[in-house]
Amino acid sequence: MKHDPKAERERLTNLLGEVKFSERQLEKTRLLLPALEAKARQALVAGKRDLALRYATQMEEQKDALKLAEQKVALAKHALETAKRQGGELKEAFKRKDLADNMGKIAELVTKVEDADDMLAQVERETAINEAKVEMAMDAAALEAPLTPLSNAEAILAELERDGRTASPVDTDPPRRSAEDILKEFE
Repeated sequence: MKHDPKAERERLTNLLGEVKFSERQLEKTRLLLPALEAKARQALVAGKRDLALRYATQMEEQKDALKLAEQKVALAKHALETAKRQGGELKEAFKRKDLADNMGKIAELVTKVEDADDMLAQVERETAINEAKVEMAMDAAALEAPLTPLSNAEAILAELERDGRTASPVDTDPPRRSAEDILKEFE
């Protein structure tokens, strides 16, 4: 259901028109009473009792019509005020509904963000666990790994020093080559 301001305005306009029409009818009815009373008095003065009786009967009918017209005006005014109040309440209800709908959309977005945060935390947790597994596997592999050639050389050197044997000095620089030897490689 959607609030239709145009239809609401039309409804209020019709009710206001009914109030105005009822008030005019009431005023016309009120204006007839004094005229009928004056005619009834004139007929009595003229000695025309039957005519005065007819005017008196019409006066009673107009009094009943006046009461009905007053009730109709009161009902029309009540209907107009009720419609205005209901229109305001309806507007407020639609505002609350729109607010609730928007709050629901926000709640959905927050839930999606929370879900994404949870997924991110889970991925980070799994990454940390996998990194730990890799680190532990590398530590375990290092304990089981054979000595590297460099560490073998150091072990041999240490053994030689313990035995008291000294190794002959080793020339650490490679032999120098002549420019001709280098050029022969490129040929």
